[in-house]
Amino acid sequence: MTNHPVSVDFHFDVMCPFAYQTSRWIRSVRDQTGLEVNWRFFSLEEINRQEGKKHPWEREWSYGWSMMRIGALLRRQSMADVDAWYERAARALHVEGHKPHEKTVARHLLEELGFDPDWSIRRLRIRRRATR
Repeated sequence: MTNHPVSVDFHFDVMCPFAYQTSRWIRSVRDQTGLEVNWRFFSLEEINRQEGKKHPWEREWSYGWSMMRIGALLRRQSMADVDAWYERAARALHVEGHKPHEKTVARHLLEELGFDPDWSIRRLRIRRRATR
């Protein structure tokens, strides 16, 4: 009998089209097999940051980092919430041509998913102030 994995850690950045395409596949695998997907983050902004430039967390709002922070807040509630956020934000960016890294679009997507955009964005601001 072959042992099959029961869970997998899936690392993503909403801005990465390759991660988005792979996430579509892993969701299909999950749906067919019951595989548990643990959504984890990586930052293309940080990996590709040029020397002397601010880290993404040093800015009030940044492209992938801010969407990752929203995901991290949602992941505290459940893995399903971060999954829903990642799927919707990435589809908005990579398929529909929207800009979920802009605050107004991020707020709209959160609201569309049934999350309170004021809570999410306000929490990001509060946490930002606390880290200064």
